[in-house]
Amino acid sequence: MHTVALFGGHNPKGLTARLAQHLLTAIPGTSEFIDLNTRFLHPDRPGETNLNLDALEAKLAHADIWVLISPTYYGSVAGPLKQALDCLRPRIIRMTQKGDSLPGKYRGKVYLIVSSCFASGWDNTFTHQTDACLTTLDKAMSTAGLRKAGELVLPHTWGMSELPPAKLKTAEQLAVKLPRRVRKDDETMKRYGLLFVMVAVMALITMSLQLLLPLSGFWWRYISFVIIFFGLLAGILHYATFMRHKHR
Repeated sequence: MHTVALFGGHNPKGLTARLAQHLLTAIPGTSEFIDLNTRFLHPDRPGETNLNLDALEAKLAHADIWVLISPTYYGSVAGPLKQALDCLRPRIIRMTQKGDSLPGKYRGKVYLIVSSCFASGWDNTFTHQTDACLTTLDKAMSTAGLRKAGELVLPHTWGMSELPPAKLKTAEQLAVKLPRRVRKDDETMKRYGLLFVMVAVMALITMSLQLLLPLSGFWWRYISFVIIFFGLLAGILHYATFMRHKHR
């Protein structure tokens, strides 16, 4: 198993990079850490060679796991990593004649994200400072058809000089799970089980809320059940799809 890490921050010896490198040492197999500050990347242009981008793509093609490393700058992705993904976009996705973006030739590979921010863990939980960074990277990778293996967020880096032992342990635990994700283990039954539990809990909450309403008659109870149930479902799906990120 081979892992390639793309670092887009300013300091390849900083806390975010060191956390990512600790993660790489714990992942079974071989790995390579690429500092994108040393790569002069530009998009493909008609009639021109693009050797730097060719070399970077070759490394990604050879890797089983992509690690995207970006401190959160201004609430978003660091410039070098964003530039790399923008340049790679026509190579990792497939465009239809109508301009729709579809997964390309790297569909099925595994990726994970490492990020950080100055805010404390609790502050980040409520202000979501790293969410835009994580969501942008998720959007790029999901469009390309890659499967997410997890994310690692280091909060409260302001004034921090050493990585917290608990965060190093979290990185090691994440690394242990990666081989199973690369093997594409079938988790269909697990998903069905989670779906069953989610629907059962929502139905219980809906029926409990109905008891508080002064309703009589079948149709009023039915209409209230549908409204409450799908309101809960919409909230859960929004959280699971857009809001569920690591903050601490």
